[in-house]
Amino acid sequence: MKTIKFLMVLLSLFSSEFIMADNATLDSQISEAAKFFSGELHGATDVAIPEKLERKKLDYSLTSLDAVSSWLNGLREKGINTNSEGIAESIIWAGAYVGEVIKRCTSETYIWIGYEDYMSTQKESLRNMIPYTFGTQFLLVSQSGSMTMPINKVVRFLEEGPENDLKFYASAECKRKK
Repeated sequence: MKTIKFLMVLLSLFSSEFIMADNATLDSQISEAAKFFSGELHGATDVAIPEKLERKKLDYSLTSLDAVSSWLNGLREKGINTNSEGIAESIIWAGAYVGEVIKRCTSETYIWIGYEDYMSTQKESLRNMIPYTFGTQFLLVSQSGSMTMPINKVVRFLEEGPENDLKFYASAECKRKK
C-alpha cells in the first residue's frame, strides 16, 4: 500500500495535466504518451533504459507487445521497481502503448477515462473490487461500458513478473470485443 501511495504522489507531480483533463482530452493525451513510448514523438525525457526497448518493432500490433515485455523484463533485471521516482512516466507510456494496441485490434471504440469518472457510473462493489491505485487511475473503456486496465497490467508485470504477459492480455481483450 505504501508503494501505491508513493506512486500516486509521483504521478500527480509528473502528470497533473492528465489528472485535470476531461475525458476527450485525457484520451488524446494518453494516446500521445503511447507515441512517446513508440518513438514516434520525442521530448525532454525518454523511457527508462531506452536502449533496451526495440522501438523499430513497435507497430501497434499484438506481436509488438513482445518487445514491450522484453523491455519490461530488462527493467526487472536491472532491479527497477515501481517505487523508483524515474519509472512513473515510463509505466504510463508503456501502459498507454498497450492500450493503443487494444484500441487498434478491436472493432469497438475505446477511450481512456479517469478512474473516478468511470467508477461514478458503476456499482460500489466494483469500486471495492478495483480500488484507485497508480495502475488503475486511467482506464480504457469501450463504448459498451466494459473496461480494461493496461497501465495496471504493466505495473503488475514489473511487480510480479512475466506471468502478466502483455500479448496474452491484449489478445484476450481483442477477442472478447470482436
